[in-house]
Amino acid sequence: TDKGRALAVAVMRKHRLAERLLVDVIGLPWEEVHAEACRWEHGMSVDVERRLVQVLNNPTTSPFGNPIPGLSELGVGDELANELM
Repeated sequence: TDKGRALAVAVMRKHRLAERLLVDVIGLPWEEVHAEACRWEHGMSVDVERRLVQVLNNPTTSPFGNPIPGLSELGVGDELANELM
């Protein structure tokens, strides 16, 4: 369903943002990153998501090279477009 897909995209986005934070800022060993991000993805608020996007300088991929989906749903794409204008 559309609702199920939207939920899956939101969880995947949180997971990949958590991976970026864990690698880029915290320096967690690669072999621990995925499991830790799995724990974080279900408890992260939208406000924290938005702040992570800012702190991480608008990442578009996870540290593993996977795209971070649905950033525009957070309003991030709109903010970035406004900054570039």
